[in-house]
This record gives sequence, C-alpha cells and structure tokens, in this order.
Amino acid sequence: MGGIAVDARGRSSIDGLWAGGEVSSTGAHGANRLASNSLLEAVVYAARIADDIAGRTIPSPARLPDALVTPRGGAPDAAAVKRLRATMAAHVGVIRESEGLADAVRHFAAVEREATSMALRNMAVAGLLVAASAWSRRESRGAHFRSDHRAEIPALAQRTMTTLTAAREIAESLSSLPRAAQPMIA
Repeated sequence: MGGIAVDARGRSSIDGLWAGGEVSSTGAHGANRLASNSLLEAVVYAARIADDIAGRTIPSPARLPDALVTPRGGAPDAAAVKRLRATMAAHVGVIRESEGLADAVRHFAAVEREATSMALRNMAVAGLLVAASAWSRRESRGAHFRSDHRAEIPALAQRTMTTLTAAREIAESLSSLPRAAQPMIA
C-alpha cells in the first residue's frame, strides 16, 4: 500500500529518508502489489538501501541541494516524540475525521518547523505527509477510513501523490481555521 516515491536506490526526495517494500512506490510491479511481489521488492530494495547508506553506490543526481537541507544535530526530545506518536494514534489511526486530521497536520507542521534534531524533524515530516494526504482525501477507500466521509466516490478512484511542499501548503491553509474543540494531545 506504498506511496513514498523513491529512486532505484530507495531514496526519497527528503534527505536521509529511504523507503522500501510496502511503504514505497517504486513502480517495479506497477499497480500489482501482491504479497509475493512486495516481499521480493522489499528484499531487493533493502539491499540497495543498505548499500546506499554505507556509501557503496554512486550519489544520485536527484539529491536536494545542500542549501535546502538544514541538518540539525542531537537526539530527539523523548517528550516530543511521545507527543508525535500520541497525535498520530489519536488522529491519524484507523478511523479518521476532518478536525482530528487538521489538528494533526497543524501539530506536525509546527514540530517540523521548530525541531532541534534531524530525527524529530523527519518524524514530523512523515506524520505531516500522512496526515495531510488523509485530510485531502475526502472519501473512504481501502485502508483509509474517514468517519465523516464513509463512502467511496467513484470519481476519486485514482492515484494521488502528495509532496512535502503540498503538505506544508495544506498546513498553512489550516493554520487560519479554528482548532477542534478538543485540545491537542499533550
């Protein structure tokens, strides 16, 4: 059920984020994501990713320019990680709805902007991408269930892609909307 677009080495467009197997969108098997195909793909891409991380491959020309990557050191704050996980579980879990997703999008965007460690920033980016994508799809389809949009809409039966830029734009647009009556997970 992958969706993270990657190159032949498993690199995403986010520096330091590789993806393989079920979470990736490699195009190796087209839309036919049967379990055996996914397993084979995971094994192949796991090896490619390990080689790339170890520096055993030629750098990809699609890497982001250094000016766009802001390395931040240090271990992530345990309390901040706990809040990210709680927000994901409470608002972006199995059953989703607009207000909870909007709160999650705003929370993840704020954490991304203010993160003091690359690890925390990457966690927030992953949460932001998932939450913004879920907020944007106003129907229930496959494993994506919206309690406020329970039915599949045949006209929306198409593949969609969300970029980090688009997710940030969604967060910005939601920042002017009123927050849900329930406070954010502390």
